[in-house]
Amino acid sequence: MGPPAAKSAVMRLATVTVLLGAITAAAACKSPDTNEVAAPQPKASISEDVKRLERFIKLPAPPDGVRWLKEPQPGGGDFTLTAALRFGPEAIAKVLEGSLPFDVQPTARISRELAVALLPEPMHKALGNGATVALRGTAVQPNLFISPETSSFIHGRAVVMKNEGVVLLTLFTM
Repeated sequence: MGPPAAKSAVMRLATVTVLLGAITAAAACKSPDTNEVAAPQPKASISEDVKRLERFIKLPAPPDGVRWLKEPQPGGGDFTLTAALRFGPEAIAKVLEGSLPFDVQPTARISRELAVALLPEPMHKALGNGATVALRGTAVQPNLFISPETSSFIHGRAVVMKNEGVVLLTLFTM
């Protein structure tokens, strides 16, 4: 086997490797129960619709404003719901008083892109420039917001930013 034959064998091996990779990638995109290729997930859009939000969560008090989105989790059937809820001082106090604490105070981090999309504009300066930002607030369990009778969003946390009058709620289905 001379040099041209060796080059030919290498080219065939490379072609087979590329084809196998393409077949594997295409198979990963197929829906599990059909032979159809799954469409890419559309980017979730921000909503300010309180009534629609109430289909997924309960509200401890009427908010002064909301910005929220529901996004699919990678890999299928589960979702994340993230909502920035603006409340007056009395409602914020009610959330802090009625929420169950965490045993250890977790550091609440969120992508900067999501924080800018959801949080009120006056809060944007304090976010910094990193890809993720730490939220300054009190992380509490979301017991006042979950509604297991009507929604599968029952896991997560709420970060209460008392001075800003904002609760950032992050809930998951599982």
